[in-house]
Amino acid sequence: MVRSSGLSRWRLPSRRRKFVVQEELEMPESATLGPIYRSRVLQRYFPSSDMELFDEDEEEKRCGVFDCLLGCWDAITNALLDLLAAVFVFNAMQSAHTLLALLVSAGSITFYHLYDGGRMSVRLDWQFVSFAVIFPLTYFIGEGYKRRDFALQQLANIKSLSIWIYLAHRDWDVAKGKSKDHKSKVLKRLQFMIADMAAYFAIPRVYTRNYFYGGWRGKRTALWIETSRLRLTARITNSLKMLSTYCEDLKVAGLPTNEAARLNQYNMLISSAFFKMINVKNYRTPQGIRSFARFYVIIMPVFYGPYFSWVSQETGSFAFALCLGLMGTLTLVGLLNVAINMEDPLESAGVDSVRVVSELEGLQKLLLDDRNFEDELDAAMIAEEVPLQ
Repeated sequence: MVRSSGLSRWRLPSRRRKFVVQEELEMPESATLGPIYRSRVLQRYFPSSDMELFDEDEEEKRCGVFDCLLGCWDAITNALLDLLAAVFVFNAMQSAHTLLALLVSAGSITFYHLYDGGRMSVRLDWQFVSFAVIFPLTYFIGEGYKRRDFALQQLANIKSLSIWIYLAHRDWDVAKGKSKDHKSKVLKRLQFMIADMAAYFAIPRVYTRNYFYGGWRGKRTALWIETSRLRLTARITNSLKMLSTYCEDLKVAGLPTNEAARLNQYNMLISSAFFKMINVKNYRTPQGIRSFARFYVIIMPVFYGPYFSWVSQETGSFAFALCLGLMGTLTLVGLLNVAINMEDPLESAGVDSVRVVSELEGLQKLLLDDRNFEDELDAAMIAEEVPLQ
């Protein structure tokens, strides 16, 4: 179900949508939940005042003119809110490149309009812009999103493998019995490793200016970043070594060889996922293409000023030509800002970045939470004397 914004009631899915029913799955009756049990579960997790909306007959009776008008109002409101959110995101994507490019564009258009009575005005072709600026920008925007999706896949692997490593050490039986503190040691080591991973991915990226034109301060920043990376990588590697040692302790205690091999495979896979994310963090899209696009976005308005001066003469409005030129420049520099923000998909400050620190903090909480929600729900059903049909 989808809850419409601004309303306190729940909307049912479309009646045209076909769902797989129990008869199609050929499930035995004993494997399904009874209607009373299902109603109790729904009342536990959804507002009780909205339960009547699950009645399809009542939903058909409500489909009147008022609901149609209310649905139209919701659609208009959501469209306006989406537009307002887009404006806020557009403003958040701007940077110092935007101001610099707009100043260069405005100065170029004004100069060619006033110089020698506008004799340098000429209609130019925009084909050069398409391959000198648009192609590099679209190329490494696409590459940036590919790297982001790849980082998300590896982050999901880290989360899944961390949980299963902990469950293996907690639940797998051994012949001689595990030590009393074995589970706590594994959990503590996983917590330390995840915290170090979050700290590594929170390190700011190294810009080209830090190496070439940063001076003493920029080089010191680059040195601090490299030192922090090496230190955290060593700590994470040490945690992986300790997890391997804990696996060997289980083998000594009687863990079967095939299960020990599987547990070691979990350790290998989580280390592989982490080092793949390190590559995404430390290595960028081609520096030459990025520099090429950044240079031409700023310089291009200087050479296309005569075109907008020609537009001013043809339309008789300098203000229109100036606004048109500024809008074109704003479009190009907007693409540049999007590409720059996607250079480090693990930097949590970006609009489209992976919130890797918060995701790993959530993973830590999941590992610490050993509650059994199924037992809690069954206890609640028994307390309310609800038969499990």
